[in-house]
Amino acid sequence: MDKEHADPLGCQLLGMLMKLVPPGTVRASISLGAAINHTQGTLYASAPLSGSDMLAFPIIQKLRETRPETEWHVVNDVTAALLAYQDSAPDASRDKVLVTTVSTGIASRLYLPDLGGVPLDAAGLQGEIGHLPAVSDSCLELMCDCGELNHVASYSSGPGIEQVARLLMQERPLESGHSMMSQWSDRSEFEEGFADALDGADPFALLILSMATQPLADVFSYALTIDPSIDRLVLVGGVIEAIGSHYRDALLTRMTAKGVYLTSVLSPDWVSSKITTSASDSSTNLVGAALSSENRR
Repeated sequence: MDKEHADPLGCQLLGMLMKLVPPGTVRASISLGAAINHTQGTLYASAPLSGSDMLAFPIIQKLRETRPETEWHVVNDVTAALLAYQDSAPDASRDKVLVTTVSTGIASRLYLPDLGGVPLDAAGLQGEIGHLPAVSDSCLELMCDCGELNHVASYSSGPGIEQVARLLMQERPLESGHSMMSQWSDRSEFEEGFADALDGADPFALLILSMATQPLADVFSYALTIDPSIDRLVLVGGVIEAIGSHYRDALLTRMTAKGVYLTSVLSPDWVSSKITTSASDSSTNLVGAALSSENRR
C-alpha cells in the first residue's frame, strides 16, 4: 500500500480512538483485530481493512503524540483473548496453551509458561495462521479477505464457512435442495440457519462444516506433531459461540482420519483431550487488553 493510501486509513483509526477515549483519561487499554508488531507498536494490517496491502502505521507512537497525557496500551485481539482465557482459568498460566479465535478471521497465540508470555518473531508477530495456505480435499477456490486465494481463513472462518456453503450449493443442487440450508439468503439468515441445521444433524450442513474446517484441523495436527507438549488448544470467537461443539467435532473427525501420524489412530483420546472451547463475549477482549496493560506496568 502506498503512503498516500495508508496514512488516511491509519489516521481514520486514530481519530476513532480519540473519540472513544475521553480527554483526561489516565490509561487506555485497546484490543485491535489486526496484525500488530508487539515489540514496536506498529499496526501492520487488518485484512478486511487493508486487503493484501500493509499499513505499517505506528499506532502507539501516534496515540502518544496526539494525547500524551494518556498511558496507551494496544494489543492484538487474539493476544487479549489468550490473557482473558488465562484469567478465567487460573491453572492455564502453568500450561502451554494455544488459543485460536474463529470469527471473521482466524489467528492463534501460543503461551509458553517458561517464558511467561507469548514468543514473538523478528516482526513482532506470532500465530497469524489464518493466512497460511489452506490444505483441503475439495477443489474450491476461495478468496480470503486479504485478497489472496485459498488461505485457512478462506475456509475455516465465519465468512469462509459461508463461502464454502455457497459454492457447495451451486455444485450440488440436488443435495442442497433437500437440506435445511436451502432457504437462506443473507448472512444473518445463514448464521442462524446453519446453526439450526447442524443441531438437526442435517447431512449437507455437516458436509459444509467438514470441508470448511479441514484446513484448520490440519494446522492443529501439524502443531501437535511438531510440539506434543502443547497442553491444550482452546477455541474462542463468534463462530465458536454459535456452533462450538459442532466445530470441535468436525475438527476432531478430520484429525482422527488424517491427523497426527499414528498417534491419531493409536491414541485418539490424546488428540481429543487437547481441544476445548471457551466462552467469550464482546467484553472478553477488553478484559484481556486491560490485563495486558497491567502486566506491562
